[in-house]
Amino acid sequence: ETVRVWKGAQTQVPVGPATDVAVTIARGTYDKLATRIEKMPKPLAPLAQGERIGDIVVTQEGTELQRVPLVALQEVPRGNFLRQLIDMVLRWFS
Repeated sequence: ETVRVWKGAQTQVPVGPATDVAVTIARGTYDKLATRIEKMPKPLAPLAQGERIGDIVVTQEGTELQRVPLVALQEVPRGNFLRQLIDMVLRWFS
């Protein structure tokens, strides 16, 4: 999974959980398990490796079982002047 990064040297950053995701559920209820990713709106560079970008939420039948931080898996330095200018204009229209 990647997330769009604004004003960075790269436009995408790979993301993943900060820790292992593990839940205990009743036997036979695996098909009712769901996950979703809640991302920060429009993260800006610079981003450090391990910086929180959002959350991974594990639910079962609408009940939240676990919430784990979603973090950047690599550093994203600030982009050059042109990259920052382009992203500033694009953010106005998105």
